[in-house]
Amino acid sequence: MARGIGFGWLIVVTAVSGIAAYMLIAQPTLIRSNTSSMLELLPLDKLVEHSKIIVVGEIVEQKPSVKDMVENTDVQIAYTEYILKVERYLLNNSEYEEGDTLIFKNLGGKVGIEEFIVEDSPEFKVGDRVLLLLTDEWDDFLKGSWNVVGWRQGAYTIKDGIAYNQFYKERSMPEDELVKTIEEIIKKKSK
Repeated sequence: MARGIGFGWLIVVTAVSGIAAYMLIAQPTLIRSNTSSMLELLPLDKLVEHSKIIVVGEIVEQKPSVKDMVENTDVQIAYTEYILKVERYLLNNSEYEEGDTLIFKNLGGKVGIEEFIVEDSPEFKVGDRVLLLLTDEWDDFLKGSWNVVGWRQGAYTIKDGIAYNQFYKERSMPEDELVKTIEEIIKKKSK
């Protein structure tokens, strides 16, 4: 009888040890949800035309991603808020001033073990210096908050004086040349 109790304890201890070991080494599985679309290539003047703010600045903070339902559907999507310290405005149809921080939203993000990837959404990280073409009307899901015009087309990452377009590499150029081109488009548009 004592032999049966000892064997039973051995089974319990082994089971508990196995569960504990699994919990210590097991990593949660990341659930990925991809969204893609056919992105229409827009010329720079059309992107500028749809912009309410065109700004150069630095991403200083990334907020935790938030998951929400797309209105009138059963589809869930995530978005991430970024805080941009404004260095300079090229176009400013708002109440913001240079030196302010501006919050904009970007589709996609990681919430718990779920990662929502929106194929054409721009990518940012804290410390990036960027030139962004922003509006509050481009994306239906993000309507009412600042978001990038034309998805990745309206996002440039600036490194060593070069503005790299996140979507269309051929649009990458020296920062001062891009700024000058945008200012000329704005000037023509306002006539």
